[in-house]
Amino acid sequence: MKDAWNLKDQIGEEKAKKLIDMKKQIEEEKEKLKKLELERKRKEEQKREKQKSFAELLA
Repeated sequence: MKDAWNLKDQIGEEKAKKLIDMKKQIEEEKEKLKKLELERKRKEEQKREKQKSFAELLA
């Protein structure tokens, strides 16, 4: 028996590739969500600035 088995050997080549692909998809989704969150924050900041400017004009 082999002294050192790694996970890839134990689960098989096809399943290892599938797991790697799933990991890549998850990372892409995380990046996508991160970009969406940054965009949302940017829009909120712009909205606050508009409201602030409008309030200053009224004052």
